[in-house]
Amino acid sequence: MKYKSARPKTLRVMGRNYQVVFEKEATFKSSTAGLCDNQKMVITIMEDQHPAEEMDTVIHELLHAIWHHMSMGEHPPEEEVLVRKSAGGLTQVILDNQQFGTYIKAVYDHLRKTK
Repeated sequence: MKYKSARPKTLRVMGRNYQVVFEKEATFKSSTAGLCDNQKMVITIMEDQHPAEEMDTVIHELLHAIWHHMSMGEHPPEEEVLVRKSAGGLTQVILDNQQFGTYIKAVYDHLRKTK
């Protein structure tokens, strides 16, 4: 599947390079589809998810990294602050990682062909 070849191997998040790893389901806890280890700067994604779920999981784990590096948990922010910081962090990830846009488009193209 073409979208799998477009998967990011690394993503730059708030000035840090995270390794992105895809692993079989056996390495995950019950309902976990992804993990973000901010100390090791590794995002691990469960292999063999539906493409839309996989992309959702990658974005979910990116938000954990953004949350950590922007210290959003130190003082629970109001909704607008949380949304503004999340949007700013995601914008940074998209602008600093051309291959991430390529991956999103590849998943989109794959899903359009399978409808």
